[in-house]
Parts: sequence; structure tokens; C-alpha cells
Amino acid sequence: MFKKLGLLLISSISLFAMHNAQININQRDLEFDLNLDMGQYNTTVEPDTTYIGVSYLKASNENTENKTSNIRPDAKYFFEANFLIKQEILKTGLKVGLGVKTNFSKLNDKAFVAIPIGLDLSYKLPFDKFIPVNVGGELYYAPESLSFSNAKSYLEYRVGIELEVIKRGSIFIGYRNIDTNYEVGNTRTDFTYNKSGYFGFKFEF
Repeated sequence: MFKKLGLLLISSISLFAMHNAQININQRDLEFDLNLDMGQYNTTVEPDTTYIGVSYLKASNENTENKTSNIRPDAKYFFEANFLIKQEILKTGLKVGLGVKTNFSKLNDKAFVAIPIGLDLSYKLPFDKFIPVNVGGELYYAPESLSFSNAKSYLEYRVGIELEVIKRGSIFIGYRNIDTNYEVGNTRTDFTYNKSGYFGFKFEF
């Protein structure tokens, strides 16, 4: 009997927990993002609050900037693993999240590793009678103490708007800016790894 009750409890929790996957594109860049809701795997974790995820960004050189010199940077891969805890504040529609990421990237054959910490905000607009709309943004920063290999610091910010056009399916429009500072020898280089607008699709499952 207790076994059946436990399975029923797990099943009911999973109905409210949501993993999500997102693909973002523009004319030159491609980004994949996957976040797993830990509430589907652990009954002690409240659904829709705790996520672990990975993302991959294939950036073009056209949207990358070398702020230190006129040499065009050669953008390589950008891979990220993340952990986020996010909760709604007093049923106001405002969700506040605290997160940590681990970033791996390469620019001009120089390795970059950082562990930025940050803030994630989203707000569900109250006039969602026809199409639910969420607006939000995130800010992540890693000082020198959280930067490794050739990295000196990391700064990322994003803003966006999400429209749920079908059940568990949304259209997303956003803007991102990712700055990566390097030091090789005695030379410090300030790279904007990617600075671009994008649109995409987000799916919950």
C-alpha cells in the first residue's frame, strides 16, 4: 500500500515539474539549451524550483569583438554547465533565481574557464488572458578569483521576452552579451565573445 502511495505521489509531482529545451538562432549564431527539473527525480525537491542544465553556443566571428586591438578574434566553441534555484515571490508572478555556471570556451586558440555566479529574474505579465507572456533577464559575473586557465574575468547579461503560443511551447526573443577577458603573458585582451539578438523556440516536457 505504501509503495502504491509513493508511486502515486511521484507521478503527481512529475505532472507539475517541467524540464525545458530551447534553441536560439540568428543569421549567424546557433545556441542549444537544456535544463532538467530536479523535482522530477527527487521527491524532496519542490518542482519548478531547482534546475541543472547544459548549453552550447556556436558563435560567428561577425558577432565577436576584440576591444583591445584591431585583430579579428577567431571564435571557437562555448560550452556551459549550470545550476539554478528559482522561486516565485509571494505569488506576484515575479520569480527570482540564484545560479552558478561553469563556462568553457576558446578564442584565438586560448583556453578560457570561469565559474560565474549570478541572478536570474522573470515576470509573468498579468494580462495573459490569450497568450501568457514572460519577460526576464539574467546577469552573471566571475572575477579573477573565479577565472582559470588564461581567463581573467567573465561578464554575461541577457534580456528577453517569451510568448507561450501553444501548451508547453513558446517563442522567445532575446539579446545576449558575453564578455571574456584573457591574459596571455603580460598581455591582457578584452573579448566580447558574442553580442547579438536572437529568436528561438522553447519546449517544456
